Amino acid sequence: MHIAEGVLSPAILASGYALTCVGTAIGVRRLDNQGLLTCGLLASVFFIASLIHVPRFNLAHNFEKTNKNYLHPFFTAG
Repeated sequence: MHIAEGVLSPAILASGYALTCVGTAIGVRRLDNQGLLTCGLLASVFFIASLIHVPRFNLAHNFEKTNKNYLHPFFTAG
């Protein structure tokens, strides 16, 4: 979620920052070596996956433009 700048007060930002630091510290202390390796591997996989560009297009819309008499199966009686 993105929030525009200036919406949250400095007190809210500081408390959120503090909670994030405490939560991260607790999480890191609870990790063992195997868990740390797993977190690193998953972080790298998600990072690489976020670099893959998936074009956004509507196949049904393009199909309907080329076939004027096409009626989507959802709207048919049978």
